[in-house]
Amino acid sequence: MVVTSGTDGYIASWPLPFRVSEDNNDLLSPSTQSVVWEHRVKIHQNSQKTLVAHKLSSTTTLLASGGDDGSLGLVLASAEDPEADPFSLALVVPRAHAAAISAAVVWSPPGVILMLTAGNDQWVTMWQLISLPPVGHQHGSKKNGKLEPHDRLNVYKMCRMRTNIADVSDMAILKVNDYLCKVVIVGVGMEILCIHY
Repeated sequence: MVVTSGTDGYIASWPLPFRVSEDNNDLLSPSTQSVVWEHRVKIHQNSQKTLVAHKLSSTTTLLASGGDDGSLGLVLASAEDPEADPFSLALVVPRAHAAAISAAVVWSPPGVILMLTAGNDQWVTMWQLISLPPVGHQHGSKKNGKLEPHDRLNVYKMCRMRTNIADVSDMAILKVNDYLCKVVIVGVGMEILCIHY
């Protein structure tokens, strides 16, 4: 499956037009069928500026998107059932930034999922994502505190800091250790931030 985002505010899933062998992930044969999107979910009012994927398990991926509307979108995508809609959880944080969110990174220190977002407002915001079991389930049923497709998700703004970079276009993690994340932010210039968490 391939996941895309675009100017319409949707995230869409597309089936792969080829088969992959089960034992060594080699391509077996191309398909002659047309590639069309199968499932999609509306996240933003208009254009999406960034989409990052963070693998949570062998079948679940967290998708984080930043929009031109300043909102942060979070989606859990599951590859457990190829026939089912892969988007099981969609959460939008409106007004996460005062302007378009154009960059994001996600990492998972032990027991927690953290994210940084940046945009045209020249702020870098740190978020903590906390999973909650579905209504009626106990916290003890969780597996290692990981997000699962049926979970609920809470998002907390931990802090924010200024960046000197105008028109932020991307960011990348350079190094992560026990309580420090070093990221590079690029746009009109480049800056390295050391974030303690």
